[in-house]
Amino acid sequence: MFKKFLFQIHWFLGISAGLILSIMGVTGAIYSYDQQILKWVNTDSYVVQVQSSPKLTPAQLYQHFTTIQPEIKINSITIAKDPTASSVVNIEKEGERRGYNMMVNPYTAQVLPEVQGRKLLLLIQQIHRNLTAGEFGKQITGACALMLIYFVLSGLYLRWPKKHSARQWLAVKPKLKGRNFIWDLHAVVGTWVIVFYLLFA
Repeated sequence: MFKKFLFQIHWFLGISAGLILSIMGVTGAIYSYDQQILKWVNTDSYVVQVQSSPKLTPAQLYQHFTTIQPEIKINSITIAKDPTASSVVNIEKEGERRGYNMMVNPYTAQVLPEVQGRKLLLLIQQIHRNLTAGEFGKQITGACALMLIYFVLSGLYLRWPKKHSARQWLAVKPKLKGRNFIWDLHAVVGTWVIVFYLLFA
């Protein structure tokens, strides 16, 4: 009776919380490559042609922009070691809490095209963190992450074999058919990823 009740909770939470965890996993994976994605989409903003003259120093870039735009407020200037990489001038801008990154040709101080895709990646980040639902959404994602621990413990209990063997735990039984095969596949895959589940939780 207890095992059946535990299975029902495991099944129900797997459908509800599992969907949210899947969304968190996909969006988290995408956002972890945010810089690579931006550079791939905005090659003209991140890559420049190498010139014979050396890159302009932060002091030179600062003087250049404050001369042509006296009203500008520069927070920081980043010069990459890569000779093909653009420089980044971070300036104060309304609505940008961390400032706005202006991509600049490090040899000529020419302002490069604005980077596209930042807002989409920020949306993906918000979906990952709180489902774009603020503090309430953050509580939901946090609770779902904790449910991973329940999935692991209840899953282990539900599939605990009568005969203990590595094959019983880690190998799918190909002779099984239909729902029995799906159940066995679910149990074996769940066992293989159990360490990752606990780390993510």
